[in-house]
Amino acid sequence: MSFIFELLFELIFDSTIDIARNTKVPKWARFPAIMVISALVLGVAVAVGFAGVALIRDHEDSAQLAAGTLFLVLDAVYVISIVKNTVKQIKKHSLRTDRNEK
Repeated sequence: MSFIFELLFELIFDSTIDIARNTKVPKWARFPAIMVISALVLGVAVAVGFAGVALIRDHEDSAQLAAGTLFLVLDAVYVISIVKNTVKQIKKHSLRTDRNEK
């Protein structure tokens, strides 16, 4: 059963990434694909953050406190890397657009 879910998720995610990157696909089809990818990435970040807060709030021993802190640190690193990569892609795209206008 988990194999079926993994296969479906991989098919959806890979095809969505291929559609989002392909400039030959019309924008009306690419933008919803980008929104699906963004929603999945945001969902993972929010879930890890909630898990970290829940572990810290309801900790019974130091292991749960450490795990919650680790989850929050990993979530912060994940969000920072997303922001850095997004800014990098925006700058790369704007440079490419500037070159095409000249």
